Amino acid sequence: MFGRRAFASPKPDGARATTLTVDVHHHMLPDFSFRETNEAGNPVGGIAPPAWSKELMLSFMDEAQIDAAVMSISTPGVTWETTAAPGHWRGGCNEFAATLIQANPSRLGGFACLPLPDVDGALDELRLPRSTSSSSTA
Repeated sequence: MFGRRAFASPKPDGARATTLTVDVHHHMLPDFSFRETNEAGNPVGGIAPPAWSKELMLSFMDEAQIDAAVMSISTPGVTWETTAAPGHWRGGCNEFAATLIQANPSRLGGFACLPLPDVDGALDELRLPRSTSSSSTA
């Protein structure tokens, strides 16, 4: 899943890892996702999440000695009904995650954003090949 290098990747102190620490509940929250699923001043759940960026995510992983992470989208998830363009948003999240994974294949994996229980929408999201969206660059 993360390539052979993850098992032998050096720790921040230069030592080789003897075990692999994998975070399988690791949230990503790209700016476009937060903007499309929250009202200004009234975030889902009533509390605005802390700032998120790919740099902060990787820095946190280094500090916490997490070798690899499986990402998923943060609150409110992919079935949120008030999203202005849900197909674009889901696809954007999947493309964003894919770009992060391609740039960091030994450290990152991801769960797909699928609009269940919308089976037809989920199948549409799984169809390949996908076009790359300019709004979801990592």
